[in-house]
Amino acid sequence: MLTQVNSLAYVEVTSEYSYYDGMKKLSALITISFFLASCTQDQNDSVLTSTEAAPNHYKIEFENDYVRIIRVTYSPGDTSTMHSHEPTVGVTLTGGQGIFTGLDGNSDTRPKNFPGDVLSDDGTPHSVTSISEFDEELIFVEVKKNYKSKDLGIPNAIELDPASHIIEIEKPNIRVVRIKSPAGSQTPMHNP
Repeated sequence: MLTQVNSLAYVEVTSEYSYYDGMKKLSALITISFFLASCTQDQNDSVLTSTEAAPNHYKIEFENDYVRIIRVTYSPGDTSTMHSHEPTVGVTLTGGQGIFTGLDGNSDTRPKNFPGDVLSDDGTPHSVTSISEFDEELIFVEVKKNYKSKDLGIPNAIELDPASHIIEIEKPNIRVVRIKSPAGSQTPMHNP
């Protein structure tokens, strides 16, 4: 009789084999299955975060229980080692452009960005090569855990003044709002 086990191998058990021979084969198969499973575990587990893997490009400016603020710098032609991020949003201070290479070796040339552009990262491991013509600088905000805010019964700024408060990015636990207010203007009392 042929029996499929984990779609990795087949065990043949017939009346010619003793119970112990069959158990030895099954034990060996289980060991091989665990070995193969451990070899194919998610490679993300072994990738360091940006500040650990590439500290010359990613420097912590501030950190608490909820967020980590990172200053990112690249010169033209710089390449980082493979790294990942916590869920991240950022703003580019100078603009720039880069080639992002994933764990699978595939590369993606990202569109050029400009000062004030907002970006986000989902945590997929990558390395970056700067193809900018000048030094790049960005600020990243990595969300470490949720912050429990209190509902004070006060409307949200976006509801009160949608013309001046524009949502740039909204994901679970992350919202980036661009606020444009003329000099000397005031906003009404609002929740963040």
